[in-house]
Amino acid sequence: MGKYALLITVAALGGITLMMYQSGRTSMDTEQRQAERQGKVIARQIARTGYNAVLADGRAASTTSEDLEEVVSTVGTISGDYEGGTYEAWLEKISPSAYRARSVGTFTIGENTITHRIGQSYDKNTMPLQETPVVENPSTLNVSFVESMAGYCSAIYLKRILPDVAPEDQPEPELIFTPGNNRDGASTEYARTIVPGTKLNFILAVDADGHCERRGDNVDITDDFFERRRNSFTQDVTDIENVHEAPYALIQDHASGGWRVAYEDLVFDEAKLWDIKKNSYPDDGGGWDSEAETYGGDGWETEENGMYDLEDFGNLPDFSDQVIDVEVVPDPSEGPEPKTFVEAAKESSVTVSSTKDLSNVVWQYADGTAQKQEGLSGHTFTIPNSPDNPITNVWIKSGPNQTDPNDPQAPIGGNGAGEYHPVTTTG
Repeated sequence: MGKYALLITVAALGGITLMMYQSGRTSMDTEQRQAERQGKVIARQIARTGYNAVLADGRAASTTSEDLEEVVSTVGTISGDYEGGTYEAWLEKISPSAYRARSVGTFTIGENTITHRIGQSYDKNTMPLQETPVVENPSTLNVSFVESMAGYCSAIYLKRILPDVAPEDQPEPELIFTPGNNRDGASTEYARTIVPGTKLNFILAVDADGHCERRGDNVDITDDFFERRRNSFTQDVTDIENVHEAPYALIQDHASGGWRVAYEDLVFDEAKLWDIKKNSYPDDGGGWDSEAETYGGDGWETEENGMYDLEDFGNLPDFSDQVIDVEVVPDPSEGPEPKTFVEAAKESSVTVSSTKDLSNVVWQYADGTAQKQEGLSGHTFTIPNSPDNPITNVWIKSGPNQTDPNDPQAPIGGNGAGEYHPVTTTG
């Protein structure tokens, strides 16, 4: 019995020792994993610091230079220390009008070096203000088709993005070219005066079945007739000043003012679209290298006017399917009297604008009550609205304008009230 007791005791001690060893090993593994996780978090923060720093340098450089390549070259590669690690960050030109920031954060913990990279995707690129289609003075537009190589039926819309107005309060897209195809040389005038500071987002809407049943019709951009829509750029909802070039459009500004917007209306992976915009077409007609993620282009050929020389391929993103020229025309009727507008009248808000700085706005509700906002500045103002008691009339004061004697007089404000506009609220 004594031997058995001794064996049991030895086995128990061995088991306890093994458990303690395993417990210690588990504890060490847990601590190591926790350290690695913490290291990854720190490396990510370091990379983010470099990313933000190089973006700030890029924005600063773009205020003194209108040449995108010069902006990228001026910024170069920046490096710095943060939280015990280091970062390197730089800008990369990815189209005639956009760059993306890239950053690598490095952090060493023990014998392990941990790196984190930011900026691998193209969707958060940056368009400097000089490269974003913006109207600087009261103007109208002439829009014409340069090329219309593809057979798809499509329409062109203009989305005006007013300065200092939230996305939900902006006017809806407006039809510029009704649905059609093969319209080389076709042109139209956008005769409504555009207020200064307005960004211009041109949108291609495509009827991919090719039947074009609504040819020439005034079709809303949300209509099921269209299979897909292609913006020329997008904006951050939380930061409307932050503009990103969209993948299916290629934007170039003319030396004489205005822009050329070239669209790809087929469907491709975004990596392929951005590769063409950055590197141009493959010299040898080769296909897509999925490992290197490139067609192998080595730079764009340009026309005499400096525009990229677009070609028609069909089996790769060629950006020659629908190409429009946008000419900005100073408003010939613009004088000391400003032009004022009700830009958008929605159930939740009414947005007004003027070609000159606003002074005050008076608005009247359906029940006859009225309010006035004084001390305004800038070209736009948004008034909260309600379907229970909607706004029905506004008087917009800007510069020397005043209410026409034949128009309804403002219920408050007297001679200080501006131009009268009726308001019809839409959904």
